[in-house]
Amino acid sequence: MATPPPSSPAPSSSGKPATAWWVGAVAIALLIGVGGYLLGHSTGVSSTEDEYAEGTAKYEEIYNAGAAAGTQVGQSAGEKQGKAQGVAAGEKAGFERGEEQGKKEGEAAGLEQGQAEGREAGAEAALSFTSWNTGSPYIIRVQESTTANVPYSISTRTQMVAGKAYALCTGSATEVCVKTDTTSASSE
Repeated sequence: MATPPPSSPAPSSSGKPATAWWVGAVAIALLIGVGGYLLGHSTGVSSTEDEYAEGTAKYEEIYNAGAAAGTQVGQSAGEKQGKAQGVAAGEKAGFERGEEQGKKEGEAAGLEQGQAEGREAGAEAALSFTSWNTGSPYIIRVQESTTANVPYSISTRTQMVAGKAYALCTGSATEVCVKTDTTSASSE
């Protein structure tokens, strides 16, 4: 006797759909739901984001307000920085000019003071004496100086006094002799 071939299961007689059918129905429902969401989102259901998209009036309003505020802040910062740089550059230029002018004036004052001191030192070296009676006549003897840059100096001096006669001494061409004047001298 031969064994009969296996047979397929008999359909359910309860009238309920099989599990595979439910899985397929759920998958189709999900696809329809996701597709509907994507289709609705891409076709432009209006949102706040869309109201402020580039090129819209609200975008331009916000952009212009930001640009104006940024320009004001930038200009204020630039002016402040520019002023500080200008002050620093002005101080430097003024210092340099002042230093140059101060050097010139200092050199001129130093030269003038040096010349005055030089004249005084030269006069002291040439005259050799520290006190003179101004307005009084003197008889002096000049000699070669031993001081550098002073060619001559006074070696002796005799203050002339009224009532005296002054003349070279007999036998000496360099000595002055003083005599009491018996004749009246006239002055010019």
